[in-house]
Amino acid sequence: MRPRTLFCAVSLATAAAFGHAEDFTQTITLVPDASIVGAFSAGWGVTHVEAGAFTDTFTFTPDVGGLVSASVVSIGFTSATNLDFSAVTINGSPFLLSPTGTFETGAFGLLPLGTPITMVVSGVAGPSLPVGSDLSASFAGTINISPVPETETWALMFAGLAGIGVLMRRRLDQRGS
Repeated sequence: MRPRTLFCAVSLATAAAFGHAEDFTQTITLVPDASIVGAFSAGWGVTHVEAGAFTDTFTFTPDVGGLVSASVVSIGFTSATNLDFSAVTINGSPFLLSPTGTFETGAFGLLPLGTPITMVVSGVAGPSLPVGSDLSASFAGTINISPVPETETWALMFAGLAGIGVLMRRRLDQRGS
């Protein structure tokens, strides 16, 4: 066998053994919340049409940071619609993932994050199917970004609570006398 033919055969065998489904890279536009200044949210979805491992990357625009919460969900009742998450992160921080199965979820708690905000979703589309098989496996997600309260806001809140505490203490002292 000629070296070039051997190289092609080995490359194809390796690709078949460690197959990779299509990867998506998307920019998701955040929508401002009309009722809260500095708050944004977005929803999106992806459908994989080829079985195999995938890594999808979502970048959110405009570049806003804040308190971030997010979720992902996948529902696949047949082998041709099943999708298993292996890891989901936002700016490197991991999601809490449910066990793999027909219905999978991932949740990301309220954490302060800077910009840019990037989510990476990894998994396997059609885990019980041969790599490259046709399928229609999808997942969807949401993200919410709330503004981080400024130091002055926290100071004002604690001053108000302290004032209420002082007033309550005075009332208790007056009743005891």
